[in-house]
Amino acid sequence: MDLQWGSVPDWVAAVGTPTALIALLVETWQSRRQRAVETELADARQASETKHRRELQVASVAAWASDGDVKGARYRNVSAVVDNASDMAVYDVIVRLEAAGTVTVEEKHVHIVPPRTRYETEAWLAVLLGDETPSVEVELTDSHGIRWTRRNGAFEEITGTAAAND
Repeated sequence: MDLQWGSVPDWVAAVGTPTALIALLVETWQSRRQRAVETELADARQASETKHRRELQVASVAAWASDGDVKGARYRNVSAVVDNASDMAVYDVIVRLEAAGTVTVEEKHVHIVPPRTRYETEAWLAVLLGDETPSVEVELTDSHGIRWTRRNGAFEEITGTAAAND
C-alpha cells in the first residue's frame, strides 16, 4: 500500500484554511470587545456631560443670611439673600433660615428669581446679638423643571418631590 502525502499546495490549504478561520474569529471577538469598551466610555462621557449641564444652573445659585437692623438692644433682624447668577430664572424658591442651636426653621417662599438677579427677603427672623448668623437652605426648581436643594454650598437633586405650592 502506497501512502499519498499530497502536494505542497494541498498542505498549505489544509493548514491555512483553519488558521485563517481562527484568526478571523479572534479578530471579530477583539473588535466587538473594543467596540463595547468604546461605547461604555462614550456613554459615561455623555452621562457626565448631561449631569454637568443639569447642575450648571443650580451651581450658579447661592443663598446666605444677611444681618439687618438691630431691634432693641438685644436682637438683630436677619434676612435671606438669594443670588441667581445663571442665565435662566429659578422658580418656586423656598428659603429657610435656621438659627444656631435651634431646630426652629423659618421659611419664605419666592415665586421667581429672575436671571442675574440678587433677591433679598424682608428681615423676618430676630436673633440675639452675639449669636451666630443663621444657616440658609434654599430649595428651588430650575428652568428644566428639576427640583433642587442647596445647603452650605452643596446641592442635591430632590427626586420625586413636587414643586412648592403657595
